[in-house]
Amino acid sequence: MSEPSFFQPQLSQEFARWRQNAASRKSIGRAFQAHNELLYAWVRILKTETGGLILQSLFKQVLLVSSRIIGAEESNLILLDDRGIVVDTLGMRGATILQQKPIFLGQMLTVGLLGWVSQSRRIGLISDTEQDDRWVPIPKHSESVRSVLCVPIFQDGTLQAIVTLMHSKPARFRYEAAQFMNALVPQISRLIESSLLFVKDRESSFASLDSKQVRSDEILSASLAHSLVNLNHQISSVSDLPKIGIFIIYKEGKFLYLNYSISKIFGYSIEEVLK
Repeated sequence: MSEPSFFQPQLSQEFARWRQNAASRKSIGRAFQAHNELLYAWVRILKTETGGLILQSLFKQVLLVSSRIIGAEESNLILLDDRGIVVDTLGMRGATILQQKPIFLGQMLTVGLLGWVSQSRRIGLISDTEQDDRWVPIPKHSESVRSVLCVPIFQDGTLQAIVTLMHSKPARFRYEAAQFMNALVPQISRLIESSLLFVKDRESSFASLDSKQVRSDEILSASLAHSLVNLNHQISSVSDLPKIGIFIIYKEGKFLYLNYSISKIFGYSIEEVLK
């Protein structure tokens, strides 16, 4: 065997690994950008919205950011309780909100791709819905869908929400899109949890202004939100935030936010920041 022929398989394998690592770094970088964008949006939402609108506005931002980066035409996010029952939902077609609540609200997730993701507890990727029996179209909403990426969001091991991204052409979502969404999942989970606690704290405060029986994590969530709002006022531009080393910890030492500047100070990689 000649020397070039001998090294050809090794070079091919090395090139394949290099491409995979490059794609991984690109996905992680995009996820870090989306991570920051969602946090800034969350600060604005807490300043301008109240009650259930906080969650709906957060869902909208999650869908808009995710859809834009991976190129989805249609999307939805469903919120679950600890029994696996849908308690809130938002659907988007582009930037237009779809009226989907009667379709999902109050249902258990047992069939179709949502049921498969719920039971298998992992991302569901369909290249062509016409060739995959996991896909069950929603009447008047998703008959024309061909590509689907369905992403579970977990909180302390419990399925908290599911994000579904769709496109009318087959093979639009690949491994890189799934990798990007997987890197974004922890941030989405933290923002949903913090928003739920913030709304609950607001409601309990209105119900009984004199009550002092508020859980410590709810107090911390409210304090965190106010701190973020104050921070946003103090900094002249949102674009200044990446230049400053910032980390935010809530609920038993969990990171809500850790930017790239602080990660460099303490020697964290971007992958570790996003976990």
